[in-house]
Amino acid sequence: MIIYICGPITGKDFKEVETRFLRTEEWLKQVYGQGECVVLNPIKTPSGLTQESYMDISFAQIRASDALYVLKGYENSEGCMAEVAYAKKIKKVLAFQP
Repeated sequence: MIIYICGPITGKDFKEVETRFLRTEEWLKQVYGQGECVVLNPIKTPSGLTQESYMDISFAQIRASDALYVLKGYENSEGCMAEVAYAKKIKKVLAFQP
């Protein structure tokens, strides 16, 4: 299974976001098994790109994934809202953090 983590990044404290995304990645691997789950983690994308480039990369990762794990607060992020809408459009499985 390939899972893309979707969550707000822009405008947030990077260290807090990084910790949140890395912990989520580890949790997903524990839940689904290290060898059974590939996690596409956008926090690992190199810094310094344009917002447009980040969205291009995100959409490619969403296409390559089986599912999205959507973090709390996504509804306050235009980028996350676009990712969720795109994932729904191409019929990906969405799981929302409780």
